[in-house]
Amino acid sequence: MGYKLSIRKKQLLIIIHVLSVVCWLGGAMVMLLLGMYMLKAENGEQLYYTLDNMHLVDVVFIRYTALVALLTGIVLSVWTNWGAFQALLDLD
Repeated sequence: MGYKLSIRKKQLLIIIHVLSVVCWLGGAMVMLLLGMYMLKAENGEQLYYTLDNMHLVDVVFIRYTALVALLTGIVLSVWTNWGAFQALLDLD
């Protein structure tokens, strides 16, 4: 059948997955709010600092948390009973 995660490892992986998705969605909400604020920028300085903050949020909250969510989702789908690839593994 293949490798299956223990209960403890599965719980830890689910916690990491959920936290990364929450951070990812939080970063997306912050980007939306900063984008709305950017539309009301009155000068180039406000625009520059808003875009700089959007870049920081992108690098810190969105880029890495999306990668962690993807990787933990793949691990959870392959090594648990949720098995997104279960049909491929059961062809034996």
